[in-house]
Amino acid sequence: MSEAAVKDIQKVDQGGFSIAALESKDLKEVVKENLSDLGRIQFERVKMPSGGALVFEVTDEDGNPKPVAEITGIIVDRYPVNAYWPDKFAGASNPPQCVAMDGRTGVGDPGGNCATCPHNQWGSDQDSKGKACKNLHRIYILPPGDIMPLLIALPPTSLANFNAYMLRLTNKAKKPYWAVLTKIKLEKATSAQGITYSKAVFSKVGDVPAEKLLDLKAYVESLKPLMRSVEIQAADYDVEASEADAQQPSSEPF
Repeated sequence: MSEAAVKDIQKVDQGGFSIAALESKDLKEVVKENLSDLGRIQFERVKMPSGGALVFEVTDEDGNPKPVAEITGIIVDRYPVNAYWPDKFAGASNPPQCVAMDGRTGVGDPGGNCATCPHNQWGSDQDSKGKACKNLHRIYILPPGDIMPLLIALPPTSLANFNAYMLRLTNKAKKPYWAVLTKIKLEKATSAQGITYSKAVFSKVGDVPAEKLLDLKAYVESLKPLMRSVEIQAADYDVEASEADAQQPSSEPF
């Protein structure tokens, strides 16, 4: 285990997370006073790197980009989203033509039931055996010392690792994802087409103290409407993964 991960576990045990330092009612008041009239909040986004790189890029206290090999924190929310771009995806800033913020029902063109949409079937992508509609999974992770989480949009190529992690938490740890400290690292992979890309890898490195869980859960509930309303951007999607023959059929139980 890395020295950084050990320090983060110690912060959890010592109440180092900001949510542990305030009562839940105080945190709700902070969120209400500062964010209630701002509309959609632009949470800091952490993009999956390209070219099989093994570092994330986050923003430091001065607003400057900072490379980090891993991100450790509490996952405070997670949910699937689908996005469809009708033209070949080229990383432009154009918004998707159809969006399903719940991963089930699309809004836009064509819209409707994602399960039966022809763009959401394996083999519908023009460049691979994957889907024309991009199935992403959003993760909001709260680092030590912060009260606002980071947003990571997992591309299809990282979903198998994430699903496996959720199963381990359920079967082995027997804890919800927001009750543990999670570490996210990157590994390099190569698609069947020979394209190198990055995949997220997840591990449990600690537990949230039992006496802090009620406050944490209340705080998460106060933030959830904001976290569930963030629009999908083209930058959320890993272009290399979309062009690689790397999407594998999955029951996507989560």
